[in-house]
Amino acid sequence: MLFSNWSFEVSMPIAAEIMPDGCRDLIIVSRNGRVEQVLFSDWDWQPREVTLLPGQQFCGFRFRPGLLPDLAELEAIRACCLDKNEVLQDARVSSLLLPDWEILQIIDALALEGKSVKAVAAQAGVSERTLQRRFAVKGLPAPEYWRQLGRARRAALALTRCQSLSAISADSGYSDQAHMTRDFSRWFGMTPRRLQQAPDRLALLAHSGLGNWTEEQISTR
Repeated sequence: MLFSNWSFEVSMPIAAEIMPDGCRDLIIVSRNGRVEQVLFSDWDWQPREVTLLPGQQFCGFRFRPGLLPDLAELEAIRACCLDKNEVLQDARVSSLLLPDWEILQIIDALALEGKSVKAVAAQAGVSERTLQRRFAVKGLPAPEYWRQLGRARRAALALTRCQSLSAISADSGYSDQAHMTRDFSRWFGMTPRRLQQAPDRLALLAHSGLGNWTEEQISTR
């Protein structure tokens, strides 16, 4: 599955938090049945906050981690939506996509297997430097981004299943619990203990993304 759908309607002013998920989203913002904006999100490296206004309706297409669309075609669709208040259909979104299956598999390996970039590169039959160049040519964040964010997201999702932070850090491949704490503070803006006590943020991290991509739809971003 290359993308999933999500939607959200705002009934009161909200300061919504966006957590790093390794995905980019095509987002259509409407109000009173008229398209106001068509956005293409970037990859996040830390939490960020966006203000949502009453009456806004959001319809989005979340692309599989590492997947990029045809940017020229994306601009054409963006202009068409703004001009005609067009509601995008799955088939139209599918026509945007340019999957490099080998790169997508490498990203999955970096996020899920707990291996070093060098080990994943060797598994793909290339050197670490060659792999880094391939990602740069594609306009993707470096392989280390996917490895580190994938590890942090795996560890964060484990918080709901295990109370021992030391066990989670060891199972997730951190050198120690302090290493995991530094990583969580950088990626998620809080320590593992605080995140464990913040169900709303944990729910955001449970949405389909790097390390837990599914075909399921989500209701909010």
